[in-house]
Amino acid sequence: MIAEYSPQTKFSSTSVSHPTNGCNDPFVRTIGRHVGSDHFFGEPAPTPEQWLRIVTELAPVFKAAGFRPNNAAPGDAPLPLGSANDSQIRDDGMLIRLVNGDEHSPLSYSYDTGCHLPAAWRTAPPPPNMRPPNDPDVHYPYLYGSPGGRTRDAF
Repeated sequence: MIAEYSPQTKFSSTSVSHPTNGCNDPFVRTIGRHVGSDHFFGEPAPTPEQWLRIVTELAPVFKAAGFRPNNAAPGDAPLPLGSANDSQIRDDGMLIRLVNGDEHSPLSYSYDTGCHLPAAWRTAPPPPNMRPPNDPDVHYPYLYGSPGGRTRDAF
């Protein structure tokens, strides 16, 4: 899509080492699995007009996949369509970072899969043999705090 509306933009990438086990807060320690992508950069960045066409076409795709804008401070309204930051997040933690540059900086893209937890742990307490020995009553061992989260450190 970027190639269609911004043919002058050419991509390169920077390899980034990412751990594949453990998750970001509130999914911490060694429970779960997440994967982050390399960082991709497009230069020259799309013009504002090209960018608006790109994000306008992407908006229904993101919405259909369950994403919502992640481009403003918590509690603030999302930035308007066409703003340079068109980053998106989904309730499962999947994150797409998509930020347009300008004449001095490139378009930037990367993603993080969020935390993939055992499906059974999202719908019911884990079996007793999978609960932490120092916190056996926990319902959701991947969360800290109430309700149902860990009350003690895992270690």
